[in-house]
Order: sequence, then structure tokens, then C-alpha cells
Amino acid sequence: MAAKSRLFVFVLVTTLSSLVWAACSTANGKTEDRQSAVPLAVSVSPVAVTEQPIARFIRVTGTLTAEEQADVAAETGGRVISTPVERGTPVAQGAELIRLSAVETEASVKEAEANAAQIEARLAQPATAGFDVSKVPEVANARASLALAEAEFARIEKLLAERVVSQSEYDQRKTQVEAARQLLESAKNSAEQQYQALQAARARVTLARKAASDTVVRAPFSLPAMAARAVALGSHDIVADCRRVAAPTLVVTGEAGLDRVVPVESTATYLQFIAGARSFVLERTGHFGTITRPELFADIVYEFVLAGAASGALNFPTNSRAGVA
Repeated sequence: MAAKSRLFVFVLVTTLSSLVWAACSTANGKTEDRQSAVPLAVSVSPVAVTEQPIARFIRVTGTLTAEEQADVAAETGGRVISTPVERGTPVAQGAELIRLSAVETEASVKEAEANAAQIEARLAQPATAGFDVSKVPEVANARASLALAEAEFARIEKLLAERVVSQSEYDQRKTQVEAARQLLESAKNSAEQQYQALQAARARVTLARKAASDTVVRAPFSLPAMAARAVALGSHDIVADCRRVAAPTLVVTGEAGLDRVVPVESTATYLQFIAGARSFVLERTGHFGTITRPELFADIVYEFVLAGAASGALNFPTNSRAGVA
């Protein structure tokens, strides 16, 4: 009994010793882990706390560019009498931006319409109908004269066969028939020429009406706002612009008494401000000399271009009906 007790005590002591050694080992491991987890020292500098505002806006200098913009100008010259759109005003497509004085252009339209109506009355050709040369009064009269001459000739021819009239009277009637036939052909040719003149007159009416419509400049598209006023009221000073012209210049005008669109005296002022400018007067025509006398106009421009900027010698075509200055 005593031996069993000693054995139990030994085993108990041995077990307790093992537990104590294990506990000591665990304690040493935890200590090492704690030592390795200590953070390194960090150098810091103290800063004084102050109160100051935070900038919520940035001030910069720049240029705003519109998504859509357009430069507009009148296709005809004239004095500006109205600019109804102010800066910053919303503008819709087709809105009126500039209005020029239409006094000259309206007078040009009336003149062109009167010339065309005069030729239409002479030809008896309404504007809505096509050209019929047989309805022209001169042609109809010539045809009637030819018919009468042919009838007289046929009667004389029968009388000559019956030896009632002489050969000379027969020849006279025959000559009258040929003369009447020539007059008819001449009347037809004249009517054709007048019809071409009518076409030119109608073209001038179209140009004059377009010039009248061009006195109003409208917005090409809807604009969020006008970038600036279109142009200042009143006349534009052209002196500075003219003095900057360095290219050889030819000023072509019609006769002073025939040009009712732009006064020739006003156009002649370009000669005073453009250095070395030359002038040419198309006589027997007004504002539309390029249409009424196209061949002469083409000739003078051709010679002007050939002369060149270097030589300064402008050889105009010889024409007794035109004046060169």
C-alpha cells in the first residue's frame, strides 16, 4: 500500500513538473512576440493650428468660343438704316439683322421692269406666254403686204397671158412681190433680235429684284445670342480701305445720265483714293454695262489683265463710243 502511494506521488510530481515547464515555455514565447511587435519611433514636428478660408472659385482669364458662329454681310452696297438686333439678344433663323436703304434698288427695279414691259408691248408678247414671231405686229404687217403683193402679181400674170397688160407692168409687180418677201424676212429677224433684248431686260429685272432683296440681311441659323452689333448706323468710310489697295485697279462705269442705281460721280471717287487706278466709261449703257455691252466689257478687262501690274501701260481697245480716263 505504501509502495503504490509512492508511485502515485512520483507520477503526480512528474506530471506537475511537465506542466510547469510547458507553462514557462509558453510565457517566454509570448514575451518574445510582444518585443518583436513594438513599432519603430517616427520623427514628428509640431505645427500650430490656424483658421483660414478655403478658395471655392478659381479666377482665370480666357476667351469663350461659341458652338456656332457666322459672319454675315449684305451682298449689295448701301447705307445702313437699321440694325434691330442688339448685343446679347437671342436671334432666330431668318431674323432681320441689317437693313440697308432700298431707295436706289427699288428705283432700279422699276426701271428694269419698265424697260422689259416696253419691249413686251412692242413684240405683243405677254410675260406668261412663249415667243411667237407670227404675232409680232411688224411681222404680221409684212406678211399681209406680201399676201397683197402676191395677189396682185397673180392677177397681173393672168392679164399678161391675155395680153391685156404690158411686160413692164408684169415685171414691176413681180419686183414688188420679191420686195415684200424680203421685208417679211427682215421683220422676222428684227423680231428675233427684239426678243433676245427682251430676255436680257427680264434678266436685268431679276438682278434688280435680287439687289432689292439683298438690302435686308437675315440670320443664317438660330443664334443663342448676337456676338456683336452687325455694323454702325450710317455710311461706311471707304477712304482707309481704298488706300490699302495695292493691286492695279480698273474702275468701269456707265454713262452719268443712264446709271440710276449708283451715281457715276460717287464711283469716280475711287480714283482719288486708289493709287494708280484707271477708269473706263461704257457709253450708251447704265448700271448693267456688263450685260448690255458684254463684248466691249470683256475686251477692256482682257487688255487690262494683259498689261500687268509691272508695266503700268494699259492698252484699251479702240472704240469711238467709249471714253477712257
